[in-house]
Amino acid sequence: MRRVMGIAALAVLLISCESSDAAETDLQHARAVLERKRAGTATEDALGPLPLAAFKDAWEFRFGDGRTVLIVSTEYAGAILLYSSAGGLVTARRTGSALSVQSQDVNADGTPELLTEEVVGRGTGIRDHQFVLYSIGSAGIETAWHGEALTHRAIGDAQASRRVGFVRIHQSMFNTPAGLDHFVLVDDKVVESHDYELLSNPKGLVRVRERGDGAQRP
Repeated sequence: MRRVMGIAALAVLLISCESSDAAETDLQHARAVLERKRAGTATEDALGPLPLAAFKDAWEFRFGDGRTVLIVSTEYAGAILLYSSAGGLVTARRTGSALSVQSQDVNADGTPELLTEEVVGRGTGIRDHQFVLYSIGSAGIETAWHGEALTHRAIGDAQASRRVGFVRIHQSMFNTPAGLDHFVLVDDKVVESHDYELLSNPKGLVRVRERGDGAQRP
């Protein structure tokens, strides 16, 4: 009798293990949804806070501590999603529609920051883009900085105007804080420039402070 009960208990244990192994994490589900969207076979309408109509692209970044960030872009909006090392969704937030994403550990703390260019406004004769620097800390995702990437106006008979932004990031070295230079050009001439320090706070997040002397880094 005890042998029969032991076999039954073992069968229950095996079934339980199989169910546990088969359980899909939030990250695995998100990856599967995005793969189906790329293949044109997805039936899901949204991922986290983002409707997936007019899906364009997605980027994945895995950090040294096992956490993962997904940035998803559609024609009309975007989202950034943070997952734990176990694959569970930690936080998600809406963003603009990302056109590009760069990963760079600006403060050398082992967790890269993410710099995006996003579409934040559009209409007939109107196009607005901005750069956004996201910092990933122990508490989640923070916007460390944002600045002008493109402002385009061509409305009616008025002369078209176009402002184009550029960003340059400097790594921290020789006890000098990391830096971020932001330039805005009109007709190939610099009309606006800012020089920022990128500093860390106790939560591991980057905070941005403009240099008071206005000095430009080489």
